[in-house]
Amino acid sequence: ARFGFPEVMLGRHTGLAGTWRSLALMSPVDAMTAMLTGKTLIARRAKAQGLVDVVTEGRHFAKALRWAVNGKLARPKGPGLLAKAMALGPARSFLAQRMEAETAKKAKRAHYPAPYALIDLWRRFGNDAAAMRRAETDSFARLLLTDTSRNLVRCFFLRERLKAYAKGAEHGIRHVHVIGAGVMGGDIAAWSALRGFRVT
Repeated sequence: ARFGFPEVMLGRHTGLAGTWRSLALMSPVDAMTAMLTGKTLIARRAKAQGLVDVVTEGRHFAKALRWAVNGKLARPKGPGLLAKAMALGPARSFLAQRMEAETAKKAKRAHYPAPYALIDLWRRFGNDAAAMRRAETDSFARLLLTDTSRNLVRCFFLRERLKAYAKGAEHGIRHVHVIGAGVMGGDIAAWSALRGFRVT
């Protein structure tokens, strides 16, 4: 199983109370990193960071479910003292500044506003869950209407359609002509020939 917050890949940040809930479960650095990058966490890492309560193998699922329903599973304690200290004003402001600097290396604010909106949300309301929840809703709604979000959602659906073609949909292509015979061109030609295309 993999867990994560992919919303940033669609031009928005985590919504539906996901920001303040994840910050209550995980350390601020872990939670913000997960939300800002959109990268997934494997189950063990998600558990170690506090996002997941329990990890079990499939064959033990029914037993684990019974234990959870009966209240027998120990719940994680949540972020420790260091994580709570990171959420305090001065530390939060410093960390937010560092996050903005790292984000700026990969994405410009004018083109990708979502990561910056998330950082600003945490900087302003990181120690007030109720205020953060209200601000998260407003911020999420604004980001939904941006050109960036619309275009990234469109790209997502186009990628999904391309994946469907790769799974054997009929495309009508029989002949592939590769321009360039370097390492990449050679590999493309070889792969195409192995798939039954006529290659020149």
